[in-house]
Amino acid sequence: MADCGSFSKASERLFITHTAVIKQISGLESRLGVKLFIRSSRGVAMTPAGQCLYGELLMIMEKGNSPVNDEIRRTILETCGEIRLTDTPPHYNIKTFNSCAEKGCLLFSLECWKDIHPSLVSVPLEEPFFLPYGIVASAKPSETVRGFLEEMRNILLTVHGAGKIG
Repeated sequence: MADCGSFSKASERLFITHTAVIKQISGLESRLGVKLFIRSSRGVAMTPAGQCLYGELLMIMEKGNSPVNDEIRRTILETCGEIRLTDTPPHYNIKTFNSCAEKGCLLFSLECWKDIHPSLVSVPLEEPFFLPYGIVASAKPSETVRGFLEEMRNILLTVHGAGKIG
């Protein structure tokens, strides 16, 4: 998009409709909460925020380890071709965070890692992706654990309806 200068030229390059490009960029801007492009009758130009992201390197878990992560990768590749992705191992450790700090790149991460490294700052995103979590318990739980799991099941059924629950 940034290299094309207009939604029309970007749509031709991407082999999708002009409307689809506008919707993808508008959706991305909405999710990020910031305008990436200034629109005018002469085309589009990047805002300072758009310039910050252009050509950035984003560290993200390698493909095939998580359906949610794979969906996020696909969305980034479809809507932000200017952002380069680099794979990280599926399990982050201090080497992952040191690499992010040393390279000055972005790292897609969970909220639980927000204070892990003194040279990194976590910026929460509000994305429409569902990250499934569950409870791991013994195959033969104690009576107390069994009671807890049953109570959790009842709460989830009340909140989410009669969908699939463990």
